Order: sequence, then C-alpha cells, then structure tokens
Amino acid sequence: MQIFEKFYKARDTTDIYDNSRQLIINSCGYEKFEYYNNSHARENGRKDYQIIYFVNGKGVFKFEGIEKEVNKGSIVVFVPGQPQFYNYNYRDNTENYFVHFTGYAAGEHLSHSGFFNGYRKGQDCTESYYIAGSNPHPACFIGIHEDCINLFKTMILEMQLREPYFEARISAALAELIAVMGRHREYCNNNELRKPDEGIKKVVEEMYRKYNQNFPVEYYAGISNLSLFWFSHKFREVTGMTPTGYIRQIRLDRAKYLLSNTSLNVNEIAYETGYQNTTYFSFLFRNITGMSPICYRKIMIDKRGVQSGDQVSAKDVDQ
Repeated sequence: MQIFEKFYKARDTTDIYDNSRQLIINSCGYEKFEYYNNSHARENGRKDYQIIYFVNGKGVFKFEGIEKEVNKGSIVVFVPGQPQFYNYNYRDNTENYFVHFTGYAAGEHLSHSGFFNGYRKGQDCTESYYIAGSNPHPACFIGIHEDCINLFKTMILEMQLREPYFEARISAALAELIAVMGRHREYCNNNELRKPDEGIKKVVEEMYRKYNQNFPVEYYAGISNLSLFWFSHKFREVTGMTPTGYIRQIRLDRAKYLLSNTSLNVNEIAYETGYQNTTYFSFLFRNITGMSPICYRKIMIDKRGVQSGDQVSAKDVDQ
C-alpha cells in the first residue's frame, strides 16, 4: 500500500509546464510505502521538474539504461522529458518527500545549484528540456537534514491551508530548498570544503546580535564550548579572521551603513557601534578605510545625489 500522509496539489492538472512565473509548484507531499510494491514507468518523463528526497529506505532507479539503488539521505532530480523508471519495495520501509514544479526560472535555480547541465534558457515550453546525457547523475547523496525536511513541511502546510499569498510562500520555500540541497551536496562532494562548525556558527550569530557590546574573547569561546586557544584557532580557520577582527569588521560595516543612510552624527554612530571614545572610533575608521567618517559620508552623499527629505542632508555631514 502506498500511503500519502500529506499530498497536495496546487492545481487540478499536476503535470504541466507553465512559464508565467519564476517557480510554480504543481504538487508536493510526503509518502510512505507499506505492504505493496510501487513502480513508475514514464518513457517520455514528465513536463515538469521533480525532486525526490529519501528520508528512509531506498528506491531502485534506471538512469540512461543503468540501474542504480538510491538510499536514505539521497535525492533524485528529474528534468522535463527525462525518462523515469523506478520502483519501491515495501520491505524497505521507504519514506520520501517530493515536489513537482515548473516555471521559467526552474532550470536556472537547479543549474546554479549544481544539479544538472542540460538547461537551455528561453526554450519553448512545448519542447523537452532534457538532452540525452545532460543529466547522467540525477541522484546524489546529501544526508538527512532538518532544514530540508522543514522546508518540505512548510510547502505542504502552505498548500494545505492556502492562506493569502500561499503560492508566493511556497515558491520562496522551494527556491531556498534547492539552494540548501545544493549546499549540502557540495559539502558531500568537495573534500576541500569544510562545513562550518556549529559552535562557530552560534558565535557568529551572537557577534552580529551583540556587536556593539564589549565582550572578551573568552565569552565567545564559552559559547563554542572550546578552550580559548582552540576557539581562536578554529574561528580563524572558518572565517579567515581573528574573533576581535571579525567583530571590528561587523562594526565597521554598520558604521558605513549609518554614515550613508542616516543623519546620526559621528559621536552617535561611534556609540551605536560599540565605541565610547569618538576619537578612537575615527582613528580606527580612517586606519581601515583610508578616510575619516565625515569624508566617507560626503563621498556617499555625492554618489547618491542626496537632495532633501528623509534622506541625509548636506548639513548633516558636518555634524
């Protein structure tokens, strides 16, 4: 028996190509197979794109005439017109999430995320997107990730409730899903890439939240559950900067934004970015950018052609 615990269609016809918007979901859901086998044989494929994400069990697929077993933690990406031959055995307790989608930017999203190289921009909707040999490895391993599962759940829930602008919400979730899956795939396939340590990610988030507060490096080391030595080493390895240098860069970027987009004076901006001493802030700003805060503001005003109203006025430069 095939159990569709959550299967929803965005439209009555689910196998269509529609280029009226960037990304359009035809259907998506979660399925679990019990008691009976299930198979699909589509010699000419479908008119839309399809992603299948295995969270348990496995499936047997035939790609370019070669049979391949696709296991838990893997995804399969089919493009329009690509032959689809696959089956599930109920003994494998297979569970997966899937989405069928279309849109004039669907191919670009997948291609930019590294999933296939057969996309042809501007192709007529009556043609097949599939070029023999262009998608020889539609299956790849990315692992089991909560962010992917949660994005599927978001799409399913939005399609179930159909609240105002739900189509925009599910399109945004799909775009994020493709990008996130592409990232996980890249980490799995590229040994030179090092996935950021979760502890360091928490530290970076904390730094952005509290950049204007003066915490010692030991405070951030404690968040990462590392010793001061290993934290400093790991942080530089991940970001290319020291913890102090990273916070300084956050403050500098914030100061540039405030100088360019507000009428706050230099004293106020120094305080806002965590510096009690305006002279030291100005010295640091000049040392890094090569110009004083006031000079930087003048240049930004000239570039933007600020005149009046709620934008920064020329008189604010001298404050």
